[in-house]
Amino acid sequence: MDDKGGEPTKQAIGMFSGEKEYVAMDGECSCDGPVETWLQNVVDCMRLALQKEFRDSVAGYDEKPRPKWIFDQSAQNTVMVTRVFYTQEMNE
Repeated sequence: MDDKGGEPTKQAIGMFSGEKEYVAMDGECSCDGPVETWLQNVVDCMRLALQKEFRDSVAGYDEKPRPKWIFDQSAQNTVMVTRVFYTQEMNE
């Protein structure tokens, strides 16, 4: 990420999957200091970002048309949320 002056910073702002899907980090994610510290911080930030996307996906599952809902989040969360709702519907 670049700061306002165009200089690189040591902050992660998001992540791309192998399929070119992008998930934004949920807050600041510092990549500074010893590698064992900042790498664990990145892993924690990734988890928080996916948890936030999961919560948002669950909230929007019934509110949006299915094609729009599917493409509004990553495939990982689409599959997970769909399975949660499918299991819930089968148990009712």
